[in-house]
Amino acid sequence: MKIRNATLDDVIAVAEIHAVAFPDFFLTTLGDKFLRELYSGFLNHSSGIFFVADEADKVIGFVAGTSSPDIFFPAMRQRRGLFFLMSAIPAVLRNPIVVVRKLYMAVFYRGDKPAEVENGALLSSVGVMPVALGKNVGRELLEQFESEAFSRGAGFVYLTTDQIENDRVNAFYRKCGYHEESRFNQQAIRPMLRYIKEMPIAVIVS
Repeated sequence: MKIRNATLDDVIAVAEIHAVAFPDFFLTTLGDKFLRELYSGFLNHSSGIFFVADEADKVIGFVAGTSSPDIFFPAMRQRRGLFFLMSAIPAVLRNPIVVVRKLYMAVFYRGDKPAEVENGALLSSVGVMPVALGKNVGRELLEQFESEAFSRGAGFVYLTTDQIENDRVNAFYRKCGYHEESRFNQQAIRPMLRYIKEMPIAVIVS
């Protein structure tokens, strides 16, 4: 297996992995075109951090996020907001009331940054194909993301994930050295956990 920087050619495979890894998530319901547009955004902004895992020349996992969420999401809206909306039209037509409300929240998302700390990199998503689960693919992708974020000067990496019926994912992040920073309700109804991992401090032994 090889971890490498993602390219535009990987976006189709990444969107497919996202749909398989997160089948019931709202962004998945917006469709493949929306997901491709989303992940292209991580490639097209200087703060994007985006890696894939290759095995036998096939993408089996990915990790994506940004070292500057306060800059990244407004820039995405400004540059590609219209394309996001156009990509979501099929989903809007299927269920306009629900989708429009959630789409508004997604478009104006700012990264759910911890309130009391600055200089953090946001881990947006890690996805692995089911056939690759249990092979440490997710952990290696996560370590690569952290290394890149810290090399860019981030003081910590943070992420949000569901609090309820999400034991495997929560256990994974805790095992990888993340600790719970806070709890909050997304859109007032979805209990979420925010995890954080500080930049390791090098210990010099004389």
